[in-house]
Amino acid sequence: MPKWSCVVVEPVSLTHEPEAGRREEGPAAIEEAVQLYRRLAATNPDAYEPDLASSLRNWAIGLAEAGHREEGLAAVEEAVQLCRRLAVTNPDAYELDLAMSLYTLSLRLDEVGRRDEAIAASEEADKLMQS
Repeated sequence: MPKWSCVVVEPVSLTHEPEAGRREEGPAAIEEAVQLYRRLAATNPDAYEPDLASSLRNWAIGLAEAGHREEGLAAVEEAVQLCRRLAVTNPDAYELDLAMSLYTLSLRLDEVGRRDEAIAASEEADKLMQS
C-alpha cells in the first residue's frame, strides 16, 4: 500500500497558461493555501502540518516556474523541514512526502547553481524511495 499522506497537485494549469500574466496566478493561488494551512497548523499541527508541507512544495514548484527561484527554494526548504519532523514521528506515513520534497529541493537547488547540494538531496530522496 502506498505511503501517501496528502494529495499532490502541481500548479500546472495556472503556470503554463499562454496568456501574458497568467504565469503569476499559480503561485498566488497556492500562496493562499499556504497561508490557510499555516493558520490551521498553528492551532492543530497534527492535522494540518502534512497539508502545509504539501502546499509549500507545490508553491515552490509554481514560484520556480514563474521565475522566482530563490523564493521557491525557501518554500521547499520549509517543506523538507516539516516533512523531516513528520517522518521521524511516523516514517510509514511521511517518508514518501519527505522523498518528494527532497526531490523538489534538488531541482530548486540545481536551478540556483547549488549542484552538490542538489545531488545530495536527490540521493537522499532515492534512498527513501528504495526503503
